[in-house]
Amino acid sequence: MIEAYKEDIKAIRKQIKMIQSKKAVALDVQNQEKLVDMRTAQDKQDLTTLNEILSSTQYSLWWLKNGHEKPRSMQDFAKQNQKKRTQLWGDIDGAIQHHRVKSSRELDFLASLKEEEKHWEKQERLIQIKEILAILSPREKEFFLLKHEAILTEEECAEKMNVELGTVKSMAQRIRNKIEFYFENPCQTALFFDE
Repeated sequence: MIEAYKEDIKAIRKQIKMIQSKKAVALDVQNQEKLVDMRTAQDKQDLTTLNEILSSTQYSLWWLKNGHEKPRSMQDFAKQNQKKRTQLWGDIDGAIQHHRVKSSRELDFLASLKEEEKHWEKQERLIQIKEILAILSPREKEFFLLKHEAILTEEECAEKMNVELGTVKSMAQRIRNKIEFYFENPCQTALFFDE
């Protein structure tokens, strides 16, 4: 099979040389060389096809001889787009710590730290919720609790509060604006609370 591929490569190279020989160098009147291309459009198309066949056949022959893909040169590697060339490396220190074996004492200590962090985060969130509720008017607070505590739709909230749906929607937008203001300017809103 390898010999058949070698013979095919020889035949393809002969055809390529025949087409390429139609390009000739001619002398101009002023003794300047000028390249004259005598190839037709069909010849150029055939040349492209033959070059592709040659490349494919050479690759197949190399594969048959070696049993694996060709190692790529740096030029081939550089021709690839950046996304394919880039190897994503995450947080190396974090990966080292993650894969490192920890003692049981170290694990217990880390677990206690995480518990404490979770407790403080939970306390901080509760304070934020209290502050946000304090910013809202009584009617907005009622809507907020119906929407997020009782998990009602805006239509159901409008029925419970005896107001129009449009009023509830504008109230929801005002609440969103107040919450955004709270998170964008925490120092200004914290001035109004005793805690």
